[in-house]
Amino acid sequence: MKLGRGGNPPPIEKGFKKGKSGNPNGRPKGKLNRSTLFNRWAEIVTKTKNPLTEQIEGLTQDDLVILSLLNKARKGDVLAIREWLDSRFGKIKEFIEVEQIDKNKLRDDFAQELNSIRDNTK
Repeated sequence: MKLGRGGNPPPIEKGFKKGKSGNPNGRPKGKLNRSTLFNRWAEIVTKTKNPLTEQIEGLTQDDLVILSLLNKARKGDVLAIREWLDSRFGKIKEFIEVEQIDKNKLRDDFAQELNSIRDNTK
C-alpha cells in the first residue's frame, strides 16, 4: 500500500478503532456551515431606496450588491464595468493565433537581411 509523505501506514494499535470517529470533538451537531449562513443573510429583504428608480423598495442583499456594482460601473469604475459585463455576457475568451512559420523562408530572409547589412557597412 503506497501512502503519502511518510510511506508507512501507522501501527495497528495507533490507528482508528472500529466504529469510533477520528475526530470525536468535530463540528457540533446543528452548527451551520458557511454557505448556509451566507444564503440565510443574502435572502433578507431590506426596505431601501433603489438608486435607479429612486423608489423605496424591498431589496434582497443580492439586489443591493448588484445595484452597488452597477452604480460603481456607471461612475466609471473599470473593474466594476468588467465585472458587470462578465456577469451579463460571460468572460471574454482570449485566443492567440499562431502562424506556421516556413523555416526555410525564415532562414533565407535572415541571410538576405544579413547580407544587406554587410553590404551597407562596406
